[in-house]
Amino acid sequence: MERFIYVIYADEDRDIAEQMCEFLARKKVKCYYKHRDIPAEEYDNQMFESSYIESSSCIVAILSNNFVKSDKIKSITYYADKCIPFTIDNIILEECGLAAVTSVNAVKHPTKMFGHVLPEIKKLIGDSKKHKY
Repeated sequence: MERFIYVIYADEDRDIAEQMCEFLARKKVKCYYKHRDIPAEEYDNQMFESSYIESSSCIVAILSNNFVKSDKIKSITYYADKCIPFTIDNIILEECGLAAVTSVNAVKHPTKMFGHVLPEIKKLIGDSKKHKY
């Protein structure tokens, strides 16, 4: 079974999601995200994106005020056991149903915090030397 990370985000945070996936790719972590991997005609089809979320080994959720206001928050609370919140705005995880998960606080410098996601991925799904992402 192919192992991969799915990055979920609000459309307004697309730039950070793209940079996150570029960073993960340089670290040999297979990563998917909506604007690159889902056909444009399926962008509004939540079932299509849900299939990526369900099949992923791990979800990195770029949590912003925009994300929390969207329906996407419901998608990740169901899969909280395999979710790493990457907060770029001051978000209270308890209010999002994510109180029990470890998060990466990237409010001040999101791009400088990408490296903090890797240890969390390894905790959830293991070392890339043992598993193919």
